[in-house]
Order: sequence, then C-alpha cells, then structure tokens
Amino acid sequence: MIKEILLFELRYHARRPFNYFFFALLFSLSFALIASDAVQIVGAVGLVKRNGPYAIAQLSIVMTVIGLLFAVAIVGTSMLRDFRHNAHELLFTTHLSELGYLAGRFVGSFLVMAIVFLGIPLGSFFGSMAPWIDPEFVLTPNFWWHLHPYLV
Repeated sequence: MIKEILLFELRYHARRPFNYFFFALLFSLSFALIASDAVQIVGAVGLVKRNGPYAIAQLSIVMTVIGLLFAVAIVGTSMLRDFRHNAHELLFTTHLSELGYLAGRFVGSFLVMAIVFLGIPLGSFFGSMAPWIDPEFVLTPNFWWHLHPYLV
C-alpha cells in the first residue's frame, strides 16, 4: 500500500507548477551566486575560489536554509490535503493502514524535496562553468565538490 500512496504523491507533485518554480529558483540563485561578480559568496574571499569546496559548502548551507521555506509549502500540502477536503474520515475505513498512508506521503514528499533541492548543486556547478567568469577566481569544475554537500 505504501507504493500506491507514494506513486500517487509523485504524480500529484509532478502536476504542480510550484515544484518546478522552486527548483528553477534554487537553480537560478545558485547559478547567480557562483557566476556573478556583483554578489559575494560567504567564504569566497582572499585565496578561496568561488567554486572551491569550502565556498560551495557555504553556498549549499545558505541555499538550503532558503529552501526550507519551500519545504513547508511542498510537504505541508501533502500532509494536510486530505484534511482540507474532508477525505481523512474515509481513508481509514478501508484496508489502508495509518502507517502505510503516512509513510507513503512522507517518502513521496521527501523524494520531491530531494529533486527540488537538486537545483542547488546543479546551479552552482553550471555557474562555475560560465564563460564570463575570470579564471583567476575559479578552479577547474569538479561535480563531486557540488554534489557532496547535497548528499551529506
């Protein structure tokens, strides 16, 4: 039963435009923070390069805190949707267990959030390859440096 709830949740979020907007916003902000000369990244001062591991970790922290506001919008709708439409009374009259229902909703929302937050390492990686960046301020792009803070 968890699988059916999980797949329903993923299909539901695939139709919501806000999830794509949140991904694009995190991607764009991460891209701009690496590729722009106008914005100073926390930690990228002195000899620390814009796309060095320390600067990328700092960028990931800042963007994750911003992204937590999006998490409330995405996960909150998943958990409260049935209560808002008064369907929660009917759900548990079937063979659906409460654990299966909540686990399916949680895992589905978690996977959607993982996909949305993937915009941070992708944006910072592609931002570090922008052709207008002075090579003095960046290192050779290494995708692992961008992906590691996401996985940890």
